[in-house]
Amino acid sequence: MVSHKKYAQIVGLLGLGLLLAFIWFYGLQLRNTPLRYTIFLLLMTISEFQTIPMNNSYLSMEFGFVYSAIFIFGPISAALMKTLSTLISQISLRVMEDTEDKVNKVFFNVGQYMLSFFLALGVYFLIKKNFVFEHPMYDFLIQGAAIVVYFLTNNLFVEIYVSLEERNFALDKFAVSLLMDITTYVVSIPAGIIIVSIYNMYGFFETSLAIAVYMTAMYVYVMYYNLIGTNRELAALYDVAATITSTLDVEKV
Repeated sequence: MVSHKKYAQIVGLLGLGLLLAFIWFYGLQLRNTPLRYTIFLLLMTISEFQTIPMNNSYLSMEFGFVYSAIFIFGPISAALMKTLSTLISQISLRVMEDTEDKVNKVFFNVGQYMLSFFLALGVYFLIKKNFVFEHPMYDFLIQGAAIVVYFLTNNLFVEIYVSLEERNFALDKFAVSLLMDITTYVVSIPAGIIIVSIYNMYGFFETSLAIAVYMTAMYVYVMYYNLIGTNRELAALYDVAATITSTLDVEKV
């Protein structure tokens, strides 16, 4: 069986190789000014720090930025911005970790996002090319299929890494991770659609305001789930303390 380190390196190489191949063949297709790219990348990177710990991994609502970046800047530029934001955030989050494979984890996270991104993009264009229907909702349905592919492959890559690292595949933990991640998509997908709509109707400045609202919602969401986790830990400590107290023989003490 392949080790989690080797798996991380393979996923990282494949993901980054795919990104470089697309840039080489199609270019970055620049659609905006460098300032707008910089602002959006900065906001995307900040959003990467709003995370929820889950089974040795992290959940975030980064998909709203990925979705909107595709329509505002183009898919290749969006992929590159996602790579840079993930690289910056992962290095910052893991620089203090006292582990040997923290470099592999950074490499893996960048690679698995790119593999998920381009697989979803491939599904979108494959369906759109081979099945043509004249209906206003048709493109949304194709986007939905691509989002499902991105969601499932992203979680599957992470779950395989965790399983190899712990040498144990826990289906119940994987199911919990999926359910938790679904809740992030419930917020991030509508937010991405709203951001794109505002950009098309008004422009980049108004879009920045919408992104600020989205990031505020992200902060509240992450804080809420972190508080739930803290309350569970406190409740567990209280139960342990209550059990110890109830078993003490007061006269002997």
